[in-house]
Amino acid sequence: MKFKFTFFALLLSYAVFAQTSDKGYSFQGFAIDPDGKAMGATAITIKFTVSPSTGTGGNYAETHSLTTDPFGVFHAVIGKGSKESGSDDFKTLDYTRVGTIYKLKVEVKKTNGGVYTTINEADFNSVPYARKADNGVPVGTIITFAGAKNKVPEGWAVCDGTLQDGTNTQWKQLYDVLGTSWGGSGSNFNLPDLRGMFLRGVNDGRTDGYRDPDAGSRAAIKSGGNTGDQQGTYQGDMYQSHNHSGNTTTNGSHSHKWNFGEEGDDSGSGSSNNEFTKAGGSNTDAIAAAGDHSHNLNINNSGGNESRSRNASVYYIIKY
Repeated sequence: MKFKFTFFALLLSYAVFAQTSDKGYSFQGFAIDPDGKAMGATAITIKFTVSPSTGTGGNYAETHSLTTDPFGVFHAVIGKGSKESGSDDFKTLDYTRVGTIYKLKVEVKKTNGGVYTTINEADFNSVPYARKADNGVPVGTIITFAGAKNKVPEGWAVCDGTLQDGTNTQWKQLYDVLGTSWGGSGSNFNLPDLRGMFLRGVNDGRTDGYRDPDAGSRAAIKSGGNTGDQQGTYQGDMYQSHNHSGNTTTNGSHSHKWNFGEEGDDSGSGSSNNEFTKAGGSNTDAIAAAGDHSHNLNINNSGGNESRSRNASVYYIIKY
């Protein structure tokens, strides 16, 4: 017996889709036979195919084996079925490709001995594109996250420099954005490693007083990464060249005097050679002047292990 399907909850289904994001979106239908009677408790197979109706892009098809309820109602979550074919996985379809509009094709058959019949084929409306947007955040966006590492939300990764496989469907879109700019080789690429780091905007040829004067000498943070004035590069600790000076007062030429006592004896016979001015007296003498002079000054170091501003620790996470 031939049969057909009608749908009564597409608007509701698409609203659920917007909430479930890349976990899948709901599709609900109602199966009736040519006489308009509900096909209750019937085993059916549904095939969903997502592909471009205009432009270029990936495609994806999956199947669901279901049984209608006693009233002929069936429900499926697109993105949770068994992949049948396609260049992409459900999570990697790029709905934001410029000039591309995607469509959804729905085919249904009886599981036992049935032949697929196309029951719906139409362009997506604007709502399903929320899956790609994921709250409007494009792949490659880096934000701060105040929670623990094991609380990072799905679709985000900690910027810890981990090496990932760019051919893996989970990482393909991020690899297409980053390449090996943060390190890697071939299709293997490093996530940004921002542990313990402050971020700085790419100089991008800027020449005014706010420029990065050492942009050309920036290094790769991981092997195979970018160098120079590009994203993904690294600079070590540095402080601007400067000097410290100190002086002591320069004293004029001077001398130091001291007194010393003298004694003599003029008693007895013979003559005197007049060595002393008088018995029991004293003389004054001086050290020769050495001219002007100065003193060198050394300043002791102080501080800690690095130059830094006040800061608080967070995780940097990246959208993939």
